[in-house]
Amino acid sequence: MTANVLSRSERPGSRIYRLRWVDRIAILTIVAGLFLVFAAPNAFAAADQGGRYDSTFDASGNKLVSTAAKVNSAVPSSGSCVLFSVLAATGSLQLETGLTTCNGASIDGTCASGQTFVETWIGGVFTCYPHGSFAIGSYYSIAVTKTATGHWVGQVAGTNHEGMSGWPNTMYARTWGEWTSTGAYTCTGWSGAGFYSGWTYTSNGGTIYNFDSSNTAVAAGCWTVGAISGAAYSVAH
Repeated sequence: MTANVLSRSERPGSRIYRLRWVDRIAILTIVAGLFLVFAAPNAFAAADQGGRYDSTFDASGNKLVSTAAKVNSAVPSSGSCVLFSVLAATGSLQLETGLTTCNGASIDGTCASGQTFVETWIGGVFTCYPHGSFAIGSYYSIAVTKTATGHWVGQVAGTNHEGMSGWPNTMYARTWGEWTSTGAYTCTGWSGAGFYSGWTYTSNGGTIYNFDSSNTAVAAGCWTVGAISGAAYSVAH
């Protein structure tokens, strides 16, 4: 475990889903294009995300959001992590599955550099669960999937892991690159490049559909988000 712990509970600015919709609109107007960046009450911390999202995903009629994610490069600054992930979120729940690379830091004190992970946010507390190592330049299957009505879990390489119940019929579905730090917000001193291939969702009946430009929007922050084609796109900084 590393000395610096990137605890989601210490840095609400790292996830816009911790705010009500009206709060998100106000903050996003101020920061003009960033997902969200501000200081936590008792600890200065920062994060920046760039990727694509569907803000009206039908969680009742669909059962799986999946992608093959590849980290082409990840160079976090000291005391930070760079990660690439797929996630589902509402105003009170978040479930994230991804790949993280850290430098003198860890995610929630449990997920170190070079690991696949599932992270839950329940009752205002973020908890990260490591699920094996990954290699730069290789594809890994990551997903969030419904195992019962209102219950979604994280999935790595086809294996279901941690999750939570209480999901509503509509939620956010996202893929993104993220830089998250124990220090101040900056767009310099760190870098990362990832690629998502086959970003799809599966209906309860088993039909597979692509995420594309017609059903997703872009939020970039410090990142450059590539055009989506054939359910695939790049994100880099």
